[in-house]
Amino acid sequence: MKTIRCEYDAVVVGSGGGIAAYVLTRRGLSVLLLEARRNYDLSFAKITSA
Repeated sequence: MKTIRCEYDAVVVGSGGGIAAYVLTRRGLSVLLLEARRNYDLSFAKITSA
């Protein structure tokens, strides 16, 4: 099994976290968004792998 290490400046968890994640990424932070219910349109986001 391959291990992948990821580092983030912030982890946002829970309902309504999409707005917080958006604001943080617009300020240049690397953000992990954990949301159980909704799928977000991330077409605006710059997705990079660590």
